[in-house]
Amino acid sequence: MKKQFAALVLAAAALALAACGDTIIGGDVNNIIVGGPSGVASPSPAPGGLIATVKVVQFGENCPAGTQPSGQARQVRAGCEKALTCTPFLADGSPAPAAVHGPAPDFFGVIAGASYVSVTIPGESFNRDARGLAPGIASFSCTVKGVRSEQFDLQVVP
Repeated sequence: MKKQFAALVLAAAALALAACGDTIIGGDVNNIIVGGPSGVASPSPAPGGLIATVKVVQFGENCPAGTQPSGQARQVRAGCEKALTCTPFLADGSPAPAAVHGPAPDFFGVIAGASYVSVTIPGESFNRDARGLAPGIASFSCTVKGVRSEQFDLQVVP
């Protein structure tokens, strides 16, 4: 009974393999090609896969009572917080969905001028709150799936 079952399993495996089309394993140790009917291997994805660009963008400024927000792009008053987000985009310019960009960026933070801001993560891994500490420029960058944003300079003003 066991021999008949083993023969049946081997026959089924042979039929399944034959139905897959061309299967070529050969060449040298680093050259293993497995293809379907066309025999053409898929190209390796570039860094980022479907992600074409990544941008750091500001989307708000909060200040304590009695302090007026700067109201300027890429500026934050000392004592206030500027909300920043890291957004990966597809080649067509649309924001990448979570299924493509994953749960968190590879890196999102200050790359220069860390003494001018304190940075917190407000709960969403693609967002940062940058609190101005002293006048100067803090530079931010974000990397998602190996694709790095351009430098985002945030000027802290009095």
